[in-house]
Amino acid sequence: SRLEDREQELLDELPNDLDNETLLMTREVLVSLQHPAEYAMRNAEIAANLALNEASEHVEII
Repeated sequence: SRLEDREQELLDELPNDLDNETLLMTREVLVSLQHPAEYAMRNAEIAANLALNEASEHVEII
């Protein structure tokens, strides 16, 4: 997914001399941000679909 790709890009951009503890903490932060990012993307899709008055997998227009 795009988020996992971005997570890997961010990890790849970190300095090579980071110790394991710092690297693990950094990855933990990225993982903890993944869920809010997924919800934000879903909410943006719902808002866009409502604005277009079209149904999606998350919204049913009755």
